[in-house]
Amino acid sequence: MQQLHRAVGSPTGLVICTDACKGLEKAVGVVFPEVEYRECMRHIYSNFMKHYQENVFTDHLYPAARSYIEGLFRCGFSELSKCDYLTNNVSESFNAQIKKLKGLLLHELIDGIRELIMEKRYLRRQIGKDIQDCILPNVIKDLNTISKNLKVVKVARSDEGITEVTLIDDWNNHKRHMIDFVHEYYSIKRFRAAYASRVEPLPDRKRQQLKDDDSAGPSQIKKKKTTPKKKGAPKKKKKTPKKKKTPKKKKQQKKVAAQQLVL
Repeated sequence: MQQLHRAVGSPTGLVICTDACKGLEKAVGVVFPEVEYRECMRHIYSNFMKHYQENVFTDHLYPAARSYIEGLFRCGFSELSKCDYLTNNVSESFNAQIKKLKGLLLHELIDGIRELIMEKRYLRRQIGKDIQDCILPNVIKDLNTISKNLKVVKVARSDEGITEVTLIDDWNNHKRHMIDFVHEYYSIKRFRAAYASRVEPLPDRKRQQLKDDDSAGPSQIKKKKTTPKKKGAPKKKKKTPKKKKTPKKKKQQKKVAAQQLVL
């Protein structure tokens, strides 16, 4: 967590969502005391079902978590992050994509992640070019789903994106609301701006190393000191004369002659 804090800091609207691990909860509270902390609903559900096995929990637990009614799960989410995810499936999906890269060397792992991000950003840029509406399609789909059961009596426009909506409840009471349709965060303009820059492709490692060596310049490249060799004819080695070996018969004859002289 400390390494994560060094990398991203504590920007406004940062949300950290983890599994239901008590150690992580304490670590996030110590390192990120001002950050909004959430727990993955899927992990909470699996831990909850270890103790309670009735259908009343399986049928109503997730609907209660998806609700924005005061006192329920999403009601406590801050609006600064513009993210209402109940699970950490984004990180789970990322881990599944890099699963085949985890056995590689560190520099190969980082290069593989770079390629994934480069291709993903290119795909999102192409999607942003093709969309003609002002709002993201999935946001419009969610708005239509949420407002399906509303009993709308009248809609009066005030300005671009701002209207006055009159609703009727189950007791035939009229309620008027001033609605700002969609925050600018969910606009196509913001989506295109988020993926405008590209991840630059890289050459082969060997070519990159040669390029770095060439760009270093002659002054930065250290050369080994070598002593110059003197020119001239090569010196001849002196041959030492070898002693001649005397045969054994001659040695014996000399010994016999020396004995005869003594006698």
